[in-house]
Amino acid sequence: MRHVIPSLITMLLIACGGSAPPVKPAPAPQPAPVPEPAAPAEPSAFEKKWSGACGEGGAVGQCPAPFDRSAVFIDVSEGEHATPPFCGAIEATDGAAARDALVAKRNALKACFRGTEAGSFVELSADGRAMTDPKRASAARTDACVAKIAKRALAGLPDPKPERIVVLQSASAKSGDEALSKESLDGVVNEHADDVSACYDAALNVWPGLKGRVATSFVIWFDGQVALARTGESTLDNPMLECCINTAIRSWSFPKPKDGTIALVTFPFTLGGARP
Repeated sequence: MRHVIPSLITMLLIACGGSAPPVKPAPAPQPAPVPEPAAPAEPSAFEKKWSGACGEGGAVGQCPAPFDRSAVFIDVSEGEHATPPFCGAIEATDGAAARDALVAKRNALKACFRGTEAGSFVELSADGRAMTDPKRASAARTDACVAKIAKRALAGLPDPKPERIVVLQSASAKSGDEALSKESLDGVVNEHADDVSACYDAALNVWPGLKGRVATSFVIWFDGQVALARTGESTLDNPMLECCINTAIRSWSFPKPKDGTIALVTFPFTLGGARP
């Protein structure tokens, strides 16, 4: 009967004009504890190595001078080889008059390069002065010859004038010389196929099931070395794997093109059985 005593006392107090004891409110429910966010996963060794290791577009390396920056480019070789835009060598927009003036002197300029190797060049200022590089002291005769012709050709041209003019000999081919053949390219790529496989296998350890197709574009310089490699097209959506592949290609050596030109190559790699 103990449990009814409080109720009887309360009834008696009310009957006698008293007041009921205050009812203590029930304690408010405590909010559920918010779980702490999970610590981010530690990046894999592959991610640490290749994240940010390449430039924009997965670029590795750069084209050597004179294609390392914009200029007006005049090629004295037979025919006119296009300046490799892939290297970032942008044709100066203010150089149309200078280009026309120097193209008219192509034969005379070509004679200045007699006996030089493919890829030889002379860098000129707006007024035709040769910007001599001490590392190329052996080219002093060619520099002086080109500068003499350029000064006369550029004299009196209206402004604006280009800040940089490059006169180059992109080829020193003899009759019958051939460019780098597809067979030569395929041979080097097949020889180094394990380099690409090693990159892909390492990426699979981090992203199982990764597959796709990547087309790498690269520049084979006059001496057969890869000056620049970067991602052309890709369905991998994995810049780190692409960077690894581009870095491997950058280390490959190709046969020196017999026609003395720069080779711009795009080679596709299918990884994991994916179809283009």
